[in-house]
Formats: sequence, structure tokens, C-alpha cells
Amino acid sequence: MSLRVFWSDRLETMADRILDEWTARLPRDPFERTCVVVGDMATRNWLKERFLLRREPGARRVLANVDFKPLPEFANDWLAAAVHGREGAEARDPAEHPFSQGVMAWRIDAILREKAGDPAFATLADYVAAGGAGAEDFRRFDLAVRLAQMFDDYLVSRHATLLAWERGVVPPAGDERWQALLYRELARGAGPSYAADYAKALGPDVSASAAFENGFPRYAAVHVFDVLDAPWPYLEMLKKISEEIPVSFWTFNPLHDFWMENPTKRQLLREKADRIRRALADGKTPEEEKEDPDFSSPDARLLGALATGARGLLAQELDLAGGNYEWMGGDGGFSSFRGRGFAAEVHACHSARRELEAARDALHRFFREHPDAKPSDALVLCADWKTYSPLVEAVFGGEDAKGGDGAKLPVATAGIRSSTPIAHSFGELLDFRTNRFEASKVFSLLGVPEIRGKFGIGADGLPVLREMVRDDNVHWGWDDEDVRDVLGQAPGDGGERNRFTWRRGLDRLVLDALLGPREDEDALYEAGELGSLLPCGHVESDRAELVGGLHRFATRLAALRRFLKKPHTADEWRGRLLSAVDDFYETPDSALGEILGLRKAVETAAAAAVRARGTNRRAAEEIPGDVF
Repeated sequence: MSLRVFWSDRLETMADRILDEWTARLPRDPFERTCVVVGDMATRNWLKERFLLRREPGARRVLANVDFKPLPEFANDWLAAAVHGREGAEARDPAEHPFSQGVMAWRIDAILREKAGDPAFATLADYVAAGGAGAEDFRRFDLAVRLAQMFDDYLVSRHATLLAWERGVVPPAGDERWQALLYRELARGAGPSYAADYAKALGPDVSASAAFENGFPRYAAVHVFDVLDAPWPYLEMLKKISEEIPVSFWTFNPLHDFWMENPTKRQLLREKADRIRRALADGKTPEEEKEDPDFSSPDARLLGALATGARGLLAQELDLAGGNYEWMGGDGGFSSFRGRGFAAEVHACHSARRELEAARDALHRFFREHPDAKPSDALVLCADWKTYSPLVEAVFGGEDAKGGDGAKLPVATAGIRSSTPIAHSFGELLDFRTNRFEASKVFSLLGVPEIRGKFGIGADGLPVLREMVRDDNVHWGWDDEDVRDVLGQAPGDGGERNRFTWRRGLDRLVLDALLGPREDEDALYEAGELGSLLPCGHVESDRAELVGGLHRFATRLAALRRFLKKPHTADEWRGRLLSAVDDFYETPDSALGEILGLRKAVETAAAAAVRARGTNRRAAEEIPGDVF
């Protein structure tokens, strides 16, 4: 077995050591492949940049035949090859596996529908019903998504428990009982589960070379870099792989000494409380126990704050390597934070506003001490921008925000979106199934260049259209029927025709563009089924194309709104939403990646629903818009 463990308190040290090992083996087979297993994509990108751009005299580098893979993807590929053979590995699509998160969510949703009256699932049924009438579909699927995430976590952290549930070992009561029963419903008729695959792959019947014989790449080496948490099945898999090819763990460890079994602050306080209880039970006065445990050193506090997963991983690595590891540099006492040429301060504040005030005062001090510094040299990062953004202007812009020189700090704020602008706008498009078709939300969509350009509306034309719509008194609602639907009125209610809907306003704008200049601007025109129309009087000839673009956009938006309000099959959702991407977005080269990502998201969601339907005939034929 070739399994090595490297620890360091500097990621740069470990990354450079890997690169040095590669360089030392040159020249080598140009087709030789190496795999670097990472915990996230940010680590992958950082490693690539460091490998390619680390400057040395005369160094020229090409990063070829190196696969960077997240640990779950690496494990799934190996599992498929080891258990299901070459054909199974090649045909297997993880996104459509019956136990992938996306498919499991739809399958759990179907089971919850069927088992709504089953006493064994009463806890789940009560949660779904708590939202009231009309919210059941959304709450049921939201719960299904959470349960799919839970079972996905169990697949790697409690796979032995899942395997026992599959074999009929069901707890007699408690939350684990409905979890076991629900998982047994998932496992019924779905083929081998991941839990069964892990049990088989890690057992003695599957040789270490099985995966390589079935097409899994025989890498020259596998480097597991800065993975902070690896469940036991993954570690056993890597141990088995190390019987065939070298495997190296490169793990961040802040301290050279063996500290993994040191008690945390919570453990020390719990032990103190236990000693006090024992002393009181014996009739003694525990005077000596009143002082807090010695947890005052910075090293001890930081070590105690590390996640239990990271502490456990370091200990498990020692077990895998037989207690042998290599410590790579560092002074063994948080050298990452000491002597690096910067100062760190921690402020404990009673509110978000006080935190910003402390940051403001620190910035004033920084600029006093560094008169040559520019405002762009300072960056304030907020973990929760929504909490702090309303306070920024008050703290940095008020009269009390001035420094000792009487000057205020120039501030440029920027929130970080959870999605790309195009994906965000597509979410706003889908929200038209429930909103009131307000003018403000229509123009919010037209503010996206890719949408505006699809309908021939330039950036300079948007203010013109906004002014025209405002003067035309368009407020909300597509047409009279839409207004009645939003207000909950029966068909035929609501009195005379509503003059302030989009449909009525667009009719007036289009009529005005068709009539052109005329003498009597206040004359009413009979327009058949549209009734009497009063042209708005400000659509000049050069604005006709703008009105046409707005009319096309609003009409398509109304058609999409009608579709979104009704349930449809997964295939119908897929086709209509992919059409919506084509109908509402132009695709310049700069946006091609985002548009393709949007289409892939629609395809993935629909494929998971279709796959769930194929696996479980109890899955709903038609899916409500709130759920999809």
C-alpha cells in the first residue's frame, strides 16, 4: 500500500511540494495522468493558478493531463466502475440516478402524496398541512427537497444505517422510524442503492484493481488536497485505491503537536458541570469548581473552534497511514497568523450598526496612518449584505461619520448576487405567475440588456418607453380578466372595462402609432371588440418601433404568465421554458455561457422529474408552477 499524509499550516507550501514532485519526475510519459481531488472549485482554481503562474527563473509550465475532481465526483466514478463494470460506468448518468438528490426529491414528493393518510408519516403530513389551503404542493415539495438532502448526507455518513433499513431493520418509534420507512419506500423497485454499492465495493469480494479493469483511469498518483471533511466510505475507498496507485493526503493542520484529542471548550465546561453535580450529590461544596477551565490561550481557543469534522479527519488520516505523517514547515504554533506582516483585530459589537461604526473608525485610523493610501485600497466585506446595506449610508454618510480631519469616507457599495444577472432575470420572469403584472416589474426585466435587445429596444429607448407608459396611466394587470383573477372576482364582475391595464394601454399606444399626426387629438375611436379608444397622443413616428418592441415583449410575457399559472407535465414544462429562453433573450457571445447554463438548469430539473416518473409511477403527472 502506498499512502502518504502531509500536514502543513501553509497551503502554499503543500501546493509547491506537489509541483516540485511533478517537476522532479521529468521527463516522463507525456500521456501519464494525475488526479488532484479537491474539496471545492475555489481550491481547484487556486491550485491551477499557482501551478501555472508561480514564477521562477527560466520556468515554463504547461498543465496537461491533470484531472481536478471534487471528492464526491471522484468517489462516484470509482464506485460505478468498481461495482457496475465498464458498461455500467459508461452508461451511468449521476444526475439521473434514482438516488441522486434531484430525482430523490421528486420521488419523495410522490411518496408523501400517497402516504398522506398513513399514521406512520403523520409528522410529515402535519408539516405539509400547516401552511394552509393552497400551500400544500409547495410545502410538500420543499420538504421533499430537504429530505433528499438528508438522505444524500446519510449515503456517505450513515450508509451502514441505510443498508440496515433496506434489509428490514426499522426502529420501533421516533423520527428514525418514519425516516426508515420512507427510505424503504425509496429503495423499493429502484435498483441497487448507493448504500448497497458502497457495501459491495468496500467488501472483500471486490478487488482493488476492479475499477481500473473496468475503465477507471489508472492515474500515476492521486493527491487529495485540502479536503476538510471526508466521510468514512470515501477514506476506505482511497485506502483501497492506494493498493494499486500512490495516494497522498495534503491537509491543512494549524499545529504540529498532536492536538486532535484535546477537549473543546464545550467539553471542558460539560466536564466541569459533571464534577459540580457529583460534588453536590456527595454533600460537598464545590468551591474549587467555580473558576472556569483554563481556556485562555489563543491557540487553545482557535483549536477548540475548529469543526469536529476537521479534527476527526486528521485523526483518521493517521490511522490510514499507520501513524506516520510528514510535517512540512511552520513553527508549530499558528505560524499562518504570526509574523506575516499584517495586524488582525477582533471587535465584539452589540449590533450590526456598531460593527459598521467600528469598521468606519478603523478606516479613518488607517488613512491617517497611511496618507498615500487611496479609498480603493480598503475593502469592507459583509457576510450578510442584506443586513448591513440599509445601515451603510447612515453610518458612513451622516454628520458623525467625519474623521478627525473633517472628511467623510467615499463609499462605493456592491452586493453580491446569488446568481448571474440572466439567471436572476429568468427567476423574475417565472415570478410573473403570482405577481400583479406591475409596470415597475415589467421595466425591471427590460433593464436586462439581453432581454431589451431581443425586442429591438436600446438603452436610450427605455426611459422614453417608461415615460410613455406612465403618461398612458398603465399601472398593473394584463387585461380585465387578469385583474379579476388577481382580485379574486368571478368572471363578469368588476363593472366597466379597466382603463389602466397593460392591454388597454398598449391598444391606445398602437392606435396612436397607426393614426399618426391628426387635428383632433381628443376624438374617440371605435375599435370593434376593443371598444372605444382614446389615443394617447404622444407616439411620434420615430417612437413607433419602440412601441412595437414593447407590445411584442408584453404580449409574450402575458402568454408565459397564463402558462405558468396552470400545472403541466415535466415534458411540457421543459419545452415551454426552453422556448421562453429563446423568446426573451438574445445571445451575444458575452452571454452565451449564461444562456447555456440557464438551458441546462431547465433540462436538469425536467430530466429529474421525468426520471422520477419512470422510477415511481406514483409521481404526479402534472406539476404545479410553484413546485417546478
